[in-house]
Amino acid sequence: MKRGFTLIETLIALALVSMAVLFMASALSYSHHQYRHSVRRFAAIQRLEDLKNQLLSLPYDSAESAIGVHFERGEGMRIDWIVSAASPGLKKIEGIVTDSALKRSMVFYKSKYLLEVQDD
Repeated sequence: MKRGFTLIETLIALALVSMAVLFMASALSYSHHQYRHSVRRFAAIQRLEDLKNQLLSLPYDSAESAIGVHFERGEGMRIDWIVSAASPGLKKIEGIVTDSALKRSMVFYKSKYLLEVQDD
């Protein structure tokens, strides 16, 4: 009686191990892609928050919050904000951040009469 593995058993084991390795590589590649995408989304949302804080800190009649379309480029992203009159004394501001494969937007309002106060 001979001991050991047959050629068929060895090939089947090799195929199973190869499939497992390919599956692991695929999962790793997918998770890396999702990580990079989430980093870009976070940066876009952070940039929108920075834009909101910047525009709310400026006077109501400043050039950056004048009615119309404004934009700037920075850090591989284009930042647009559209200012429109919602009512007398109230401006609607829509901020849009775009890069090569991502677009995020945020809408907020700036009042002539109310100031935003934050507690620390």
